[in-house]
Amino acid sequence: TFDQSGFISAEEEEALPRRTGIFAREDAERIMPFATFALGINIKTGSSEAGEYLKGWGFTEWKEGSRSRVPSIRRFENNYMRQFVPMIAEATRIKEDYLRETWKGNAALQEEFPKEELYVYTNLRGEVKDDFSKVKGMLSSGELIPEKAVAAMVADMGMEKWEAMPREEKIKKVGYTTSVINFRKLPPDDRKRALMKYVELKGVPADVTNYKDLWDLVRIGRALRKGAN
Repeated sequence: TFDQSGFISAEEEEALPRRTGIFAREDAERIMPFATFALGINIKTGSSEAGEYLKGWGFTEWKEGSRSRVPSIRRFENNYMRQFVPMIAEATRIKEDYLRETWKGNAALQEEFPKEELYVYTNLRGEVKDDFSKVKGMLSSGELIPEKAVAAMVADMGMEKWEAMPREEKIKKVGYTTSVINFRKLPPDDRKRALMKYVELKGVPADVTNYKDLWDLVRIGRALRKGAN
């Protein structure tokens, strides 16, 4: 309710639902709760630093987040998408470095794009917008399976059978979600090193919306970590 001045009271404002934008900082909020149950992983959202970095390139929560007109669906989709923001930001930083190095070493590109920033901006924005679109598409198509559905599937199957299931079978059942969990399980420094090593090995940045690329990153990250120990 509004008072005579047209504003809600402090108590009512405090009672309003928390912000659900995809760049919101909610460090204490656990995401993918089924991960602890099914895979023994406890994951937290990244800080708003990732969101601020993406905002610096002109991305907004309104455009990249859920566009549903139904509040409950919009909250669900944004809460689910928020987990991908740190991952997309990490990959975007690597893409930015890759694009800058590409421009510096290519006279034809320098002629087409006289300014380095223009070349980076033009190419980076399109790729990152595609990343957000792919995630939203996977969420809408069901390729990103809701936590409750996965938890119920594991419960019906039994933890022993789930743990004994080959990775390929898990991928078939929970698809992209499994690769996300394993990539996010890597420490931040290992994720960054894996992303950089991927460029060194493949010649192009990894696509973090592709589960095969994510599994490659997981393998690279684990190998680098093992080699460092």
